[in-house]
Amino acid sequence: SYCTCCCKFADAERGASEGKRSHLHQYTLNCRGRVQNFTTIKMTSITGEQHLGSKLLIFAALLISLWNLFKLPYYIQFDANGDSLYEKGGLAVSINLCFWTNGLYEGSRLRDPACNFVLVHATFAITLLVMVALSLMKTAWQRKYGNYFFALALVLAVHAFPSSLTQVVAFKKCNAVITCLVYFVTAIWGFKTLRDYDTDPAKAEKHLQIQYNVIVFFLYVFGLLEFPIVAANLVYYFKNGVMEKFGETPDPLFNHTIYDKLPEKVGMTFFFVFITVVWLWWPAKIVEVDTNVGTNKSDVTAGETTSLKYDSISA
Repeated sequence: SYCTCCCKFADAERGASEGKRSHLHQYTLNCRGRVQNFTTIKMTSITGEQHLGSKLLIFAALLISLWNLFKLPYYIQFDANGDSLYEKGGLAVSINLCFWTNGLYEGSRLRDPACNFVLVHATFAITLLVMVALSLMKTAWQRKYGNYFFALALVLAVHAFPSSLTQVVAFKKCNAVITCLVYFVTAIWGFKTLRDYDTDPAKAEKHLQIQYNVIVFFLYVFGLLEFPIVAANLVYYFKNGVMEKFGETPDPLFNHTIYDKLPEKVGMTFFFVFITVVWLWWPAKIVEVDTNVGTNKSDVTAGETTSLKYDSISA
């Protein structure tokens, strides 16, 4: 086995006779006074061995992100006390379609405010989805930026929890509350995994994969759920010649939630600060060209790997 830190060969099996070495993929190296466990992990890339399933997940993450990104300008300009017919009717799901069709398309009414909740919530979700897409391209980033990912998932859960309690339908309320709790527990578990990563890297990588998958699952479910609703409304339109109406008044709780305790400019200000720091400054700061990527698998250390596929241990 080869140690890239001190450029020395280590005998992988101390009890073996002279000249006989095992070909273990998992081994223990004593490097610079520290004993570290390494596991040989195959490299993959989006243009190489990346599975079709991963490519589809990346496409779905970017599709959901782009779809919700189109909504952000309409959330910002929405005035709950405005005089337009749309504003008097309350904030609707698929607000972008409402404007793109000049009011022809209607969606069910939301009870939470446009900026203090929906704008901030959508921004968190978009950021998480983009981080998921990037981690699928280079899975080493799951560990490298895992603390940021889990912190954002935790904040998303805390931010959405009051909204989940205002759901009227019991099934929706139960589903929303459970989702927030799952995010919270998974994020805490993720922090613990990253903290204890060096104790057992192979086990930690598997746990990170599970934690990312759990958070991603709910992001995809709620993100993609809107499209069947839109499709159902369009089917209703083509079948009846008119769009389904959802009333001309907002939800009874609209403008009366916990998020309405603060003026909408608070959510709008947070949004602009967040995208300035997280969407603009942070990427510009961390972007770097990796010039240490080798052409052979033996050139790649465990810290530079880009996949979670483990080689089986062979004797």
